[in-house]
Amino acid sequence: LDVLQDIWLTAWKSRRSLRSPDAFVTWIYRIAHGRVVDSIRAEMRRQQIEHDRQAVVEPSGDRPGQTLEIVELIHFALSQISAEHR
Repeated sequence: LDVLQDIWLTAWKSRRSLRSPDAFVTWIYRIAHGRVVDSIRAEMRRQQIEHDRQAVVEPSGDRPGQTLEIVELIHFALSQISAEHR
């Protein structure tokens, strides 16, 4: 429903770009296609970010404290490079 609302809002805002009423179906289809593709891409990015976040929160190692060790190693590695490269 959010995508549908976005399609109609976009159509309303860009209604002046519709040159001929006969081209309405093609015009609205282009708008709808673009908004749906954008929505799918955004959802895929959101899922990837969530997956990556879960991988960090739930490390695959069996040892307790392994996450803390990884964080310490990252901080150590960052301290070894220049501020410009950080």
